[in-house]
Amino acid sequence: MIWTYEDVLYALCDGQAYESERDKIHFLITVRDWLNDRQASRELADTLQDYVEKNAVDICPKCGEELAIRTWMEPRPYGSTVAYEEMSELYCPECGG
Repeated sequence: MIWTYEDVLYALCDGQAYESERDKIHFLITVRDWLNDRQASRELADTLQDYVEKNAVDICPKCGEELAIRTWMEPRPYGSTVAYEEMSELYCPECGG
């Protein structure tokens, strides 16, 4: 049997018992970094990266740490006055990603 990269991803994701989705993402980031460090299969590393980016909802896809919310007030000109709109974005306090 010839394994595709999707088969390997399935085995890594669903073939293992993880305590949480975060543990799974941490493991996949570790495998991805290991592959990148050894110049291993670029396609497999990219497949893992795609999975991590799509499934790491509140986890940094670069380092695996929990994301935080950054908020700020952004000025919006409105006629002769300026209104302020509250803006927010997710960011990683560990790596900045």
